[in-house]
Amino acid sequence: MKLPKLNLVVFIFILQLTYCFGEDYYQVLGVSKDASLKQIRKAFKKLALTMHPDKNVNDPEAHNKFIKINGIYEVLKDEDLRKKYDKFGEEGLKENGRGGGRYESYNYYRDEFGIYDDDPDVVTLDGSDFDAAVKSGETWFVNFYSPRCSHCHDLAPTWRKFAEELSGAINIGAVNCHDNRWTCNQKGVHSFPSLLLLLKNNRPIKYMGDRSKKDLMKFVLEHVNIDVVDLWDGNIAEEVSSHPKLPWVVSFCGGDAESHEDEDGEIIGDCPSRNTRMKMAGLLKDIANVGSIDCGTSPELCMRANASKKAGVYYFPLDSFPEPKKNDRIHLFSSLDAREIYSEFMLELMPSLTKVTVTKLEKLISRQATLAFFQFDTTNDVDVKETNLKKLPQLLKDHNIDVVKVYCNNTQWCFDNFHITQDAVLVFKGTGIDEYEIHHGKLTTAELSLFAHESVHARVATLNAQHFHENSLKESNQPWFVDFFAPWCPPCRALLPELRKASTSLLNIKFGTVDCTSFSSVCEKFKIHSYPTTMLFNQSVVTEYNGQHNSHGILEFVQDLINPPYEHFNPESFKDKVLRRGVGVTWIVDFYAKWCGPCKAMLPAWRHMAKLLDGVVKVGAVDCAIPTNSQLCKTQGVNAYPEIRLFPSKKKPRSNPLYKVYTDWNRQALAMAGWAIESTNHDVKDMTMEDFDRGQLIDKQAWLLDFYAPWCGPCMAFSPKFILTSFRFVGRVKFGKVNCQQYPSICSQAGVNAYPSVKFYHPIKSDEKRSSIKSITSQDPDEITQLVEGFIQPYNHLIKQKSSQKKKDEL
Repeated sequence: MKLPKLNLVVFIFILQLTYCFGEDYYQVLGVSKDASLKQIRKAFKKLALTMHPDKNVNDPEAHNKFIKINGIYEVLKDEDLRKKYDKFGEEGLKENGRGGGRYESYNYYRDEFGIYDDDPDVVTLDGSDFDAAVKSGETWFVNFYSPRCSHCHDLAPTWRKFAEELSGAINIGAVNCHDNRWTCNQKGVHSFPSLLLLLKNNRPIKYMGDRSKKDLMKFVLEHVNIDVVDLWDGNIAEEVSSHPKLPWVVSFCGGDAESHEDEDGEIIGDCPSRNTRMKMAGLLKDIANVGSIDCGTSPELCMRANASKKAGVYYFPLDSFPEPKKNDRIHLFSSLDAREIYSEFMLELMPSLTKVTVTKLEKLISRQATLAFFQFDTTNDVDVKETNLKKLPQLLKDHNIDVVKVYCNNTQWCFDNFHITQDAVLVFKGTGIDEYEIHHGKLTTAELSLFAHESVHARVATLNAQHFHENSLKESNQPWFVDFFAPWCPPCRALLPELRKASTSLLNIKFGTVDCTSFSSVCEKFKIHSYPTTMLFNQSVVTEYNGQHNSHGILEFVQDLINPPYEHFNPESFKDKVLRRGVGVTWIVDFYAKWCGPCKAMLPAWRHMAKLLDGVVKVGAVDCAIPTNSQLCKTQGVNAYPEIRLFPSKKKPRSNPLYKVYTDWNRQALAMAGWAIESTNHDVKDMTMEDFDRGQLIDKQAWLLDFYAPWCGPCMAFSPKFILTSFRFVGRVKFGKVNCQQYPSICSQAGVNAYPSVKFYHPIKSDEKRSSIKSITSQDPDEITQLVEGFIQPYNHLIKQKSSQKKKDEL
């Protein structure tokens, strides 16, 4: 919908005011805080087309204004940055920077940005939507594209038409890899467009053919099991007995009925085309068998089925085909269009969800996992509004989960037990009325079937005010990891599946969720101001989690709290361990306050850094907000938080070298670890001409060399990472650096043509020459470590020999 001109002017005026008086990112884009990524992208595009400098050449501030809205979009489209902003405001973004300095031309936003966002038949999949789709058990054909890819734009009209024809038979999706890099990388997508067919319990199949509608259709029909049975007198008994015990939908053609297909495979006459029958089979998969009978060649079969008088598509109830009894309800569909047949089937023929009373529900959920639809408006059943939901009993049958609907005639009972006042979907674990979880996503078969399956096996409890009465949760003998959330919040909904996944791995921790819209007093008690906020309750100690909201991050956080990777100081331990540290001991210490937003935002990076520095630099922290530590922080002259100090190694026992303060804005783990490592004693050698003979490394031991140039920025950034990696191979692999500006001939003979270049030299015997040198393209310490461990494995016996010989020589 196009905004009226006056409204748009007013909106831009308000936008300008926000720049002056402090901006709310959601208000700037004109979206609510619960907006999905697709809504955010569409709102940004609308603003981009109005405010782009190319359209406002007479406005000297146009560039700065556009940088601001572009930066806001960069934050809100990123799940982690969005959470930081929601929690800490712009203060929480300082270490990342808001970005937005680089933007595209006006034509890009008009023609290339969000290709499929407005398409009704192509489902735009973002992040958690993609995960829910591929885990749903349904078939998806997904187009991974980039807005800047010309081939992607060439494919778009074909993909839309293809989606229009097959929509319903299978699911057609699109993933914008510019906004969903992690999802695309996870699926191994590095070129565009990439078309992947995602089948249940199978590896993705990549489409490599011509991108025409005809070839795309052929590819799908070859790989997707769309079972349309051609029935005749000779095979009818065998086919009916071998197919699942389901109703039949059969098209009867031939005989007196005349029909044929046009060049596009569409229907002309009274029979559906072959393509239409295949679409019917896809749409009715798992809920009906689909067949076809030619009444011209099998007239008796058509007579037995009572379908000889009129050609068309017929429905036969369970156990009634091919010879229906007098009372069997045979139904002739009013259309020959596949989607219209499907709609008629779901609305008029598919059984409704089983309705149970409250008493029956209580008995059922005490022994059986159940997905239950609670309804307050009994005049408008949920499976009438959303007929696809009738498929759920069949989809969840293999998972042994029942599906029912319950009328909340006794509204007080529904509220007292589940704190619901409007229609809701709950999963009961099968252990009674107290073990349940409420669904907060979309009412689609894909999301609901995945939710039911995950929730039944997860250990996530739905908590209420009673769980926090008189600090009962704090005093629990077992730690609790609690997610405080709001149902309208997209990052909250994305976190819930990750929470379920984490709960199945950490069996010594209990997991729970608190809906802050229902239990605001509980959330106020714990000063919850943004969603989601997650905390670990370990008896009297409550620790807020500020890491990435995925199962891996949660697992790492809990394990770090149980076995901390760094030391928490009090005045006595700080004096004893840091100020009186021994020769060769280096400490890096974070002076922080637990109420400080940037301090909280830095915690995940600090924990990660501590693990990187394990065994190299000792790591500690002082909470200056604790009264017993306040004097220590004053004595140390700490006036702002966080303050990171490095206390370098002493050269003599009584020396006391000055500490160094970390002043870089980049508080990522690798940046802080690199800064600390540069002050340590390490064994990375500066290589010279004497170490090489005609470009060949003279030393016979295993080496990892970093070829660099002093003017190269990436080389300087990589240097501390290289030093850090060296500590992991002490006694096994030697590390060295070659200055290619000082020794160009060495680098040239080693085949170095870019900086930094890392090469592994395997160990050799004294009379051997090296047969191969391995190049490493990664600059990540963990990836380099993994590669080098693999390289040295075949030479471990030789490395041990040389190591023991070195010790003998030293003796």
